[in-house]
Amino acid sequence: DWLIGLYDPSDGSRVALQGVDDGTSRIRLGTLHLAGAGASVTFAPETNAPTVDPSPWYDPHLNSANVVVDFGALRTDGSVSLHREGNLWRLKTWPRNRNFTVELSRSRFAQPAQVRSMGGAASQVSPVSAGLRWQLPLNGASEYQWTNPPPQLSITQSNAAVIVSWPASAAGYGLETASDLRSNATWNPVAYPPGTGDVFSIIVSPAPPQQFYRLRLH
Repeated sequence: DWLIGLYDPSDGSRVALQGVDDGTSRIRLGTLHLAGAGASVTFAPETNAPTVDPSPWYDPHLNSANVVVDFGALRTDGSVSLHREGNLWRLKTWPRNRNFTVELSRSRFAQPAQVRSMGGAASQVSPVSAGLRWQLPLNGASEYQWTNPPPQLSITQSNAAVIVSWPASAAGYGLETASDLRSNATWNPVAYPPGTGDVFSIIVSPAPPQQFYRLRLH
């Protein structure tokens, strides 16, 4: 379910959306179709044509059986909102009164030692390893927050080329290069292809006599 609420800034009252009420003060905006573990997302807008009973249309689109859905980087049987601010990840879940599954891929989200829980039963929770993923225990918090340590670059030589690589979990970081390490050195961004598996990498061939690389948080 996607729930959207609008309010009148003049008095803070709720503004009613135009459309057909499903009987619970919700207006159907459309259907969000996910395929390929979340790689393909399409939206079919609802016509909001009058209908006698919306449940035959609405009910089949609900995950009423609480089946865990695999979105690739994340698996869950609830509703999750996740976004990054700098090196801080913020995750919100709904409903808050149900301890459902939230598993994140290690290749996309490095497992933190602790996760802060805002307004939950405890001030922090400990992630649980689950193979190639890690699971976040829920405790009714309004928001979960964590940061990851700075990622490390790996630079190896292969014949006359140099391979620069870093973990794909380094979300928000960009690769930069400079010819020297002076305080006024000019660092230029480096274009690189999408990650393959758990890493990003570039091949510099032929390798220059002197070149420096760094990851910078955008």
